[in-house]
Formats: sequence, C-alpha cells, structure tokens
Amino acid sequence: MTPPEACPHRPPCPGCPRYGETGPPPEAWRRIRALASEAGLDEPVFETTGGFGQRHRARLMVRGRARSPKIGLFQAGSHRIVDVPRCGVHHPAINVAADALRRAIRATGLPPYADRPHAGLVRSLQAVVERSSERVQLVVTTRDASAEAARPLLEGLRSDLGERLHSLWWNGNPERTNVILGPHWERIAGPACVREEIGGVGVHFPPGAFGQSHRVLSERISDWVRAAVPEGARALELHAGCGALGLGCLAQVERLAMNELSPA
Repeated sequence: MTPPEACPHRPPCPGCPRYGETGPPPEAWRRIRALASEAGLDEPVFETTGGFGQRHRARLMVRGRARSPKIGLFQAGSHRIVDVPRCGVHHPAINVAADALRRAIRATGLPPYADRPHAGLVRSLQAVVERSSERVQLVVTTRDASAEAARPLLEGLRSDLGERLHSLWWNGNPERTNVILGPHWERIAGPACVREEIGGVGVHFPPGAFGQSHRVLSERISDWVRAAVPEGARALELHAGCGALGLGCLAQVERLAMNELSPA
C-alpha cells in the first residue's frame, strides 16, 4: 500500500512492519513461487487493496493511567504500550470507539490494567465494524469475574457512542495471562451478532468468534474457495468457525458438513 503520509505512530508501533511498501518481499516471493512450481500449482497471485481504513476488526490493549489511558499495541517483545489514536489502517469507527473508551476511563477514574502487579481493571478493547451499517461491536475486557465494577464505564461508553454502537459486551478475564479474552461474558446492549454478507450468504459473528480483519481480502478468499469446489460435491469444512467459507458453497454442493470445537 502507498501511504498518504508518514504514520504518526511509527516507530515504535510494530503493527505495520512493511508500511508503505507496494509489493511482497522479493526473497520471500521468490520462495513462494518456487514452492508453487515444485508442487505443480498455478503461479501465485499477490493480492492488494487500497489498504487504509480497511481493517474492520482489532484487539487493542489498554494500559497507562486513569487520567491518561493508552489504547493500542504492545511494542515488539514487550508489554510497553503504543497508543495509536490515529491509526490509518483501522476503519475510522474503530478509532472513534477507542477515543470513546479513553474518555470513559478518564470520566470514571477506573484504572487500566497493569501487567507486573496484576492490578487495575480495564485490560483490552475488541472492536468489530459491521460493514453494512458501519456500526461497531465492542468488547471491553476487565480483570474481574463480574461486570459490576465496570458498569459506570460501560454505560458511559454506550451513551457516548449512541447510534454508532452496534452492540456492547463485557468480558471478564481475572487471571494473570496473555490470553486476551476471558471466560466470563455479559451482553450490555445491542444484537447478539454482527452480520456479514460473504459468498452470497449471511454469516453471523458473535463477539467471541474468529473473523478475518480485512473484509475485502476475506471475500476474495471465499470466492476462491467456491470456485475450487465442484458442483454436486460432498464437502467437509474443518475449523469452520461461523461458516465464513463453507456457507457460501451451500448452493453448489450435495452435502456440507462443518466441524468446529469452539461454541463461540
């Protein structure tokens, strides 16, 4: 992608190590082409898009202090946070939601999480933008097993975003762990799932489910999968998730079986 301007967060933000580069790394691309050739596969295609504002899904860490919260990514190899309020790769709704959380933290005085002492409350923010409505599904994770302590913050966030909010969820992760989402959930407001049209069918994503961050490229993957499945085939999709690949094949297969371990 060609950047319109220098990123204000680089360095030290590690999120886009190839920011501004317009093609694949030459040596890596040479190896990929050689591997495809050795396997008798078609010449690989390097897919590109406009790049900016295309990231519809992000998980951002929350650190700092209640008076000056930071929401962003960890620096490489550390738990030092990089605040990214002007990330150009994010869909604008994600930056708006992160700003609203900063305001809610300052207004309520609820402290961000601190890794070393395992203290503080607000650990992370997950934001997913529903493409059709451009509203954002939010998950606020706290270091608690119940949502009670976070309710003032959640209500402030809900009020601030208003109609821009698709849904708001609390997630509890009380353990000392690098796992982002914990086992405790409560829906605070809004629908249960984000709905996306993929492969001509509606796919529903609850907040704990995996989804591709870049919707345009994920649709291209779905198109490629459908083209590779013969008419009348019997298909099995492993690690199916919410069905983002398999459901688009329903109209052309005799039978579709989907396997997924996670209930989310």
